[in-house]
Amino acid sequence: MKQRGFTLLEVIIAMMILTFLSIFTVEAIQRALRTRTKIQHDIDKNATLRDALRIIERDINMAFNYRDPSIELYNQAQEERKKAMSAPSPTPQPNPSPGPAPTPTPVPSPNPALDAERFKLKTEKIYTQFIGTEDQLDFTSLSNVRMTEDAPVSSQAEIGYKIKSCRRRSTQEQASKCLWRRVSNYIHEDITKEGQETVLLENVTEFRLRYLGPDKGDEWLTAWSSSEGADDVTRGKFPYAVEVTIEIKDPDPKAKDKTLRMTTVAAIRNPNNPKPKTPTGVPGANPQTP
Repeated sequence: MKQRGFTLLEVIIAMMILTFLSIFTVEAIQRALRTRTKIQHDIDKNATLRDALRIIERDINMAFNYRDPSIELYNQAQEERKKAMSAPSPTPQPNPSPGPAPTPTPVPSPNPALDAERFKLKTEKIYTQFIGTEDQLDFTSLSNVRMTEDAPVSSQAEIGYKIKSCRRRSTQEQASKCLWRRVSNYIHEDITKEGQETVLLENVTEFRLRYLGPDKGDEWLTAWSSSEGADDVTRGKFPYAVEVTIEIKDPDPKAKDKTLRMTTVAAIRNPNNPKPKTPTGVPGANPQTP
């Protein structure tokens, strides 16, 4: 029986087919790996930006304006004592005559200097503040984390966010604009300077803030200051919410200036703003109705 095998031409054709199949398989695997790497890079970049916004939102959520209620009550009590001391006392009339009663006259104090010292009011010093511009924010918040349970550290701290240059973690030779987070465990008169700074985000192309507060309705402000030198709208008050917009740039040269932008609105849950005074002069009291 005559046996017949593959000819040389058939072997060459089979090898060419196997070669093309191998090449196509390798290219498909490489494309899949590149796509996976690109998707993972986008996921990581989204997660980094979302985590940064989550940290900022938590700090703003727990912003708190500390006010000493004992000082306000003490000053109200002093005003009442002063009024009671200076109130006129009516002169007794043994033989009242018909007609309108005479108007009592105030009794002058025999020692005005002593009375001034006795009824001196306390000045409330507020260190907790909220100072924000379009691209920088400094405030006091209850978001401070204790590293140990019995650490003698308050939960309230100074928090600050601002943009300035920093070296990239991957390549120290290159610099970019970074979002820095500042934390101070102690509250100072100037809440914009002290504390430890850490880089929260790199390659930041935009960091924009807007503020929504009392007496402004739905109007967003580009600046907010609760300090003594501020206007009547913001002085001594924290806003109700802060809009935070961040845009970062992909540092990869192949990305062709690709950017990622996110916006969130962080509400202040308990601003502890002073209550508006009613016609009676007592904060939060109901006015007298006729």
